[in-house]
Amino acid sequence: MYMNQLAARSSSIEEARLRSEALRIGGMLCVLLIAFVIALLRIFIPGPWQGQAPLLGIIVIGIVLIYELGMLRQVRCGLRHGKNMPELVWIVNVLIESLFPAALLLLAIDFGLLSPYLLLLSPITFLFFIVTILSTLRLEVLLCRLTGIVGGAAYIGLMLHVFLDHDLLTDHEDFIHPATMYWTAAFLIILSGFIAGFVAGQLRRHVEAAIRELEAQQARERMGRDLDIARSIQQ
Repeated sequence: MYMNQLAARSSSIEEARLRSEALRIGGMLCVLLIAFVIALLRIFIPGPWQGQAPLLGIIVIGIVLIYELGMLRQVRCGLRHGKNMPELVWIVNVLIESLFPAALLLLAIDFGLLSPYLLLLSPITFLFFIVTILSTLRLEVLLCRLTGIVGGAAYIGLMLHVFLDHDLLTDHEDFIHPATMYWTAAFLIILSGFIAGFVAGQLRRHVEAAIRELEAQQARERMGRDLDIARSIQQ
């Protein structure tokens, strides 16, 4: 009996996790669509500084968009059939989403005409934090931390790419900030993953508490029905 209750509770938690994941993917799709529209506007309203970055960005966004739609289909299928998603699927999803902002930033750095030092602290960098905020809906502490760590590592890789491959003493000297600013940005991306993990842990505790309360209420209702049946039999 107790093992059956644990299995039912585990199933309920997994269902709640999948429903939360479907909501998270919906948020990610909204972010991708907004990024797609912005890149599209850059193509039709070009600037002298953008180069080929918007066109290449649309290709990357389109690929991730198709992938996210596939993930959403998998999650909904899991909800319909009561099947759990393999952990490897979650990890791969974290890697793809965490590297997505880095891919757009790399395209802007290598194919745009703005200073790469300026781009390292541009609004594109905010995508790292948006992805991390959405990761709280995974309800998994470790996956949120992994999101921040992968994003921060990718940013450090881009930073080193710019430092090593772009001359500090030529066209970009007006946009070079102290190195501590770039390292601080990388640290904040990683830190945001750990903060998101804390929030996700709190959300999961509330979900589990709500499930326990629902199970207790259902048990009381069953006991009440059983008592009513017993009284009717005695009468």
